[in-house]
Amino acid sequence: MSKQNTKVKALVDWVRSDAAHEEIAKALPGLIVGEENRIGWVQRLERTFVTALEKNPKLKECTKHSIATCVLELAEFGLMPNSRDAHLIPRNIKQPDGQWKLECTLIVDYKGFVTILHDYCGAEIVDGAVVYDGDEFDYQRGGNEDGSDRLVHRPTFPRTSKTPIAVYTRVKFKGHPIQIHAMDIEEVESKRRRSKDFNGKFNPNQTDPDDMRKRTCLKNMMKWLPRTDEFTRLIDLDNVHNPIEPDEEQEKFSSEIPVEEATVAVVDLNQDLIDEIETKLKNAELTDGDLDEVLQNHKLIKPDQTWRSLAGPTLSSVIDRFDELTAVTW
Repeated sequence: MSKQNTKVKALVDWVRSDAAHEEIAKALPGLIVGEENRIGWVQRLERTFVTALEKNPKLKECTKHSIATCVLELAEFGLMPNSRDAHLIPRNIKQPDGQWKLECTLIVDYKGFVTILHDYCGAEIVDGAVVYDGDEFDYQRGGNEDGSDRLVHRPTFPRTSKTPIAVYTRVKFKGHPIQIHAMDIEEVESKRRRSKDFNGKFNPNQTDPDDMRKRTCLKNMMKWLPRTDEFTRLIDLDNVHNPIEPDEEQEKFSSEIPVEEATVAVVDLNQDLIDEIETKLKNAELTDGDLDEVLQNHKLIKPDQTWRSLAGPTLSSVIDRFDELTAVTW
């Protein structure tokens, strides 16, 4: 058996193992209730994971830890790596020792965000569309009598143009009017082009451009939507996996404006706090979110910060220790 096939077999064996099923089941959200439903969900995850490996050969070269992390992160929200809820994307990432390794990362799809808005935020309607040249499109902020936005979109069928001109998203919560967010296509494309690996062969920005355009618009709208803890965590997770590169023109413009020097959060933890963290780690009582809470309680990071975005010599060693102690066992 080749080295490649041996690794694929190890990945498949892992996701099918009792230990993996147990870890995945523990990560599942509370909305998936009942032993039978949880078992069924894990089995579906197993099938979609194996299918993802078959569709994208590069995934087979990713580190086991990065793949396991992505699978468990998706399980926390009840999402599947099925190219509908989310996509598993191999990415070449520079390691602390200077070497480069292929690691598995995530892109939450537009439809994945729609699912979360329905399941966790109670949204009654979540939809959107890409507007093409030739469509009838009329969007007016506050254009309705009740002050809500007015939108009329009549697509042209059969479509006579392949040129998109705008993207919009609509979200409605019970007892509230529909909220609408529309974006000019140039703004959407600018954000898409600055995403990691935009031109990657298996990147959904290339394979499913309209869904990614709607995703960009929906994520831009999320700044004004009510959030639950789960929804906020999903957005943070997606931002970590898919950071938007700075706009060069905007950076150039901003650099010409004198501003106060930005402060960079640098944290050096005291030994008492280090001991507290390590004790909880050894007792398997600490998750990423818990660690954020510990540091927030000690006034070391702000409520909107995550500990992994900070810097400092002592904190770096804690990050390594945290990852080591919480790593999935293969």
